Amino acid sequence: MATYAKTSPWYQTSQANGYLDSMSPIYIPPAADDVTYQIDPIYNFRPDRLSFEIYNTPKLWWVFAMRNPNQIQDPVFDFIAGNIIMVPTLATVQAALGI
Repeated sequence: MATYAKTSPWYQTSQANGYLDSMSPIYIPPAADDVTYQIDPIYNFRPDRLSFEIYNTPKLWWVFAMRNPNQIQDPVFDFIAGNIIMVPTLATVQAALGI
């Protein structure tokens, strides 16, 4: 049975017989220190690059979609230049993930 790292979007999803159950999303709560960010063209379709820039790891690419469910339904193809999203701080993400 595979186990996923706390930085994985599938960390809280239960597993049985080697198969994942329906995804249990990880809630990233709003915080007073969230930053309003307009996606730059350099990050178009590349949430992993912005994740690396902000969080020093590309593994948290999915955080932007979890924090902005009304703006980003598809974590890659809705991550387009010009969209305005809320970006949580590293401390907020670490607290939400328990890392």
